[in-house]
Amino acid sequence: MKVEVVSASRPAAVLGMCLLLLTHTATASPRHIAGTARVIDGDSLSVAGALVRLEGIDAPELAQLCPLKGGSWRAGDAARAHLARLVSNKTVTCSGMGEDKYGRLIASCRANGRDLGSQLIREGLAWA
Repeated sequence: MKVEVVSASRPAAVLGMCLLLLTHTATASPRHIAGTARVIDGDSLSVAGALVRLEGIDAPELAQLCPLKGGSWRAGDAARAHLARLVSNKTVTCSGMGEDKYGRLIASCRANGRDLGSQLIREGLAWA
C-alpha cells in the first residue's frame, strides 16, 4: 500500500486563493461620481462624462405618448425635461454598484439634496 503525504500548507493555500477570488467577484466595489450632468432621457444621464442609469426606476421612452383625456401627451419628453430641471446648474452625485448591459453605471443620484429617481416617481414621471 502506497501512502502519499500532502503538505498541510498546500491545500490551505489553494483554499485561501479560492476564497479570495470568490470574495472579489461576489462583492462589487461601489463607484461614486460627481459633477455636472447632461440628461439623456427620463432615467439616464451623463455625470462627469460617465453614463448613468437611475437605479430602481423606469421612465417613459423619449417619444412615448401616454393617453390623456381627449388625446395624449409626450410623457417621455416630459420626464426628460423634468429631470433636466432637477439637475440644472447643480452638482450631481451618484453612487452605484454595477453596470447594465449597455455599460451604464446603475446608480442612485442626488442633486441639491434630492434623490432624482424618487423625485421623478413622486412627480408621476417614472415607475418604481
